[in-house]
Amino acid sequence: MKGRVGWAEAIQRAFAREADVVPEGWMTLGEVAAELKKTKFHTCKLLHKMMRMGGAETRKFRTWVKDCRDARGSRGGYLRMNRYYRLVAKTADPARRK
Repeated sequence: MKGRVGWAEAIQRAFAREADVVPEGWMTLGEVAAELKKTKFHTCKLLHKMMRMGGAETRKFRTWVKDCRDARGSRGGYLRMNRYYRLVAKTADPARRK
């Protein structure tokens, strides 16, 4: 019976019309591109290289797209899983030093 309670909560959470709170330091591809003054295509290539080297990480958050409210106060738009990026401080690896 306890397993069902866990599933019910997970399903309710999955279909709730609530956006995730994006923590400080996470940026979308568009925000990173604007900061670098590069195209999204070029920025995507740079971020992919950084992630392979361990200098950046990615995570998806559920956020509102085309967020608006009508006269009654009902929320419009839709929730979407958006990819966010964050710089990672690399720690010095003593094994790599020689």
